[in-house]
Amino acid sequence: MNIVTGAGGFLGTELAQAIFETGGDVVCLDLAAEPSAPNWKDVQTAATTHSAQLSYYSLDVTNKSAVSATFATFLPTLRYPVRGLVACAGLSRNPAWRTSGRGIICCCG
Repeated sequence: MNIVTGAGGFLGTELAQAIFETGGDVVCLDLAAEPSAPNWKDVQTAATTHSAQLSYYSLDVTNKSAVSATFATFLPTLRYPVRGLVACAGLSRNPAWRTSGRGIICCCG
């Protein structure tokens, strides 16, 4: 099982498909309420073709309580333990969004 943040964008959807092709399952996380990438159907097809588990959750990865709640929702549904995290969530050029490594650990820990 792998988690992909920013999974609604181009890079996230491409990585999700690659994970399916190597036999993995994917939990897709993105800020958007619904996946909107033009190739989202390809992601669904790849999951079906490879008998993989695919799930999508809307999540602001900068919101610690939302991260905890979302993980509590999907972790019990997984077939396998989480083995990887690919962070493709968008970047902001706004200095207010910059944080230290400790800040990232606090958000995701």
